[in-house]
Amino acid sequence: MLAIRFRKLCIFVLVTAAFGLLNFLSAAQQRGGGAVRQGPGFRVGPAVYQQNCGTCHGTNPKQIDGKTAASISTLQDLSPEKIYEVITTGTMQTQAAALPDVQKRQIAEFLAARPLGSADTGDIKKMTNVCTANPQISDPAAGPAWNGWGAGLQNARFQSAAAAGLTAAQVPSLKLKWAFGLPNASEMHSQPTVASGRVFFGSDAGYIYSLDAKSGCVYWSFHADSGTRTAPVVAPIKGQGNVRFAVYFVD
Repeated sequence: MLAIRFRKLCIFVLVTAAFGLLNFLSAAQQRGGGAVRQGPGFRVGPAVYQQNCGTCHGTNPKQIDGKTAASISTLQDLSPEKIYEVITTGTMQTQAAALPDVQKRQIAEFLAARPLGSADTGDIKKMTNVCTANPQISDPAAGPAWNGWGAGLQNARFQSAAAAGLTAAQVPSLKLKWAFGLPNASEMHSQPTVASGRVFFGSDAGYIYSLDAKSGCVYWSFHADSGTRTAPVVAPIKGQGNVRFAVYFVD
């Protein structure tokens, strides 16, 4: 049986595989003709928006009845629920009357860059597997880690046995230790980062998570302004006296 220190980094492989399975199941359900929630990962949203809304609400919005229409950047600051409300029962109800409900949802989710109903579903307060304590992040270079997308500034995506804490020959012996379901997420693009004994990743629902690599308990969740596609990076915070570390990501 592998030592615990080996398993900490191995979770990167397992979590990545789980994310791939999530995408596969979503696509399979769509092919099967079932009712699928149209999240921002479905690429029909931009086309539906451009065809029905882009003429007025583009980067250079038009004048309508003496008033300037909201620009696309203004609309992108709204939640998907607010956008959906505006085009179903609000000020844009008449303009969107001919659209089926699924297209209204696609427009709302495309503009907000996260699914409807995702406002607080990923909040740690709603989870049952919260870690009992949340210590400060330790130096990610002090142990096995895959930090960021390319595992280094050169983006080589290479991991030595010393940095991984296990050898290539030991990989076939790995077994799933825990799994984590992402609330209200429809697609995963954020590659997990394994560092400081934790797993960091994001989702199209707009949440960033910090999980314990050993047990899978949740240290914290953070609701970003939109979905995340990048791999988080753990790095020092400058100008804070004693060395401290933070998680950096792009939404």
